[in-house]
Amino acid sequence: MTHYNLLAARGGFAPIQASGGTESTFEYNSTWKAHSFTYTGSEQTLTISNPGSEGKLSIICIGGGGGRGGQSGNNGGGGGYVRKMDINIRPYSSLRVSVGGGGGNGHGCCGSCGAGGGGGSGFIGSGGRAWSSGPGGCSAGGGGGGGGSFVVDDSGNTDTTNILVAAGGGGGGGGREGCGGAGRGGSGGGNGENGGNASSSGGAAGGRGDGSYNGGAGGNPGGDRSGGGGGGGGFAGGNAASNGGGDCSGKGGGGGGRGYPSSAEQFKQSNSTGSPSDDDAVLATLKDGGYGNANGTGGKVIIFYMIAP
Repeated sequence: MTHYNLLAARGGFAPIQASGGTESTFEYNSTWKAHSFTYTGSEQTLTISNPGSEGKLSIICIGGGGGRGGQSGNNGGGGGYVRKMDINIRPYSSLRVSVGGGGGNGHGCCGSCGAGGGGGSGFIGSGGRAWSSGPGGCSAGGGGGGGGSFVVDDSGNTDTTNILVAAGGGGGGGGREGCGGAGRGGSGGGNGENGGNASSSGGAAGGRGDGSYNGGAGGNPGGDRSGGGGGGGGFAGGNAASNGGGDCSGKGGGGGGRGYPSSAEQFKQSNSTGSPSDDDAVLATLKDGGYGNANGTGGKVIIFYMIAP
């Protein structure tokens, strides 16, 4: 049995002792332990039984991807990637984890077609539900925004000062008219990304200014019109897209959610429908999920730390 407290007292290296999520190890110059959390719709926890000699760990948050707009509408945006290294955990006995779900895809070529539902969350930062289509004609509902992914301290609060790391969800894609295009959803990450325009304007990126972490949700545009995409959740949720003009007027994509903190490394996710490539060795080892698709892919949170120098 290894006596970690005795090693630390003697000036030796002692690793963090923690439990939660799916645990694994990987090699990257040293040996590291990773705790991976995927979307469940409930709060999850990393329990810290000993902070070790270093007392620091690192976090990657990946937001949920946005859903595709109905009737072959445009793809949702990818969830943002945010990585924050060397976070001091000595004040905490646990960390609260909320992983964003992927946004649902919209339905097409019908009156009052259903909109894609917003990606859920564990307890903070849900994606916005898209706009349904109008009651007549061959219109389509927009895709729902992806939920943001968050790691929060153990205070029980969700004020901005209690959030350690957050990644924005991707905005939902706009619904397509039978004779018109549709805007893609904006990607999460950094300040988020504006939703793409079609004949109507896309939703604005994160920074709604209302103190909400949730993505903006739309309403019924009325008439023979398709629905715009829902906004992605995040540290500042993205806006839903405008419903815009009449028939043959494709709808805009929702805005992506914003990541946090600004000092963290922000990797804006692409709008591809497959898992993206990345040259970063740690991300390439650990990441999976958060891209836009017919139903957006759920996000992920990875908490990792060195266990052998």
